[in-house]
Amino acid sequence: MNKKKIFLILLFVLTSCHNEWVFRPEIRGIILGFDSNKPLLNAKIETIPIESEPVDYATSKNTGRFVLPKISSESWTFLGMEKPRAPALTNKIVIKADGYANDTVDYTNYSSKNNVIDLGEIFLKRKN
Repeated sequence: MNKKKIFLILLFVLTSCHNEWVFRPEIRGIILGFDSNKPLLNAKIETIPIESEPVDYATSKNTGRFVLPKISSESWTFLGMEKPRAPALTNKIVIKADGYANDTVDYTNYSSKNNVIDLGEIFLKRKN
């Protein structure tokens, strides 16, 4: 075998050994008031923890948008055969805003595209 073929085989093997395992995709959305249809500023978005999982937080910005970053692990394994053990992760988030009723969203009901789940517009109702 010539050196070029050996180099190409070695390059293929090494690049196929690097994997990213996504345990939770990025979650994003927009928080709006149900009555006003306006963005809610400083709404708190948090995951519901299970087992010993830490709570993950996000806050809506001045456009009502929020982002919870994806949780992943990058590792080198032989041809991607050894998937790392994933931490126990929740599939629900709670949205809280002053003067509004809390809402819980199960994001497994949404499809993921390029490791991003877009929840779209989430409307919160005012507290009675």
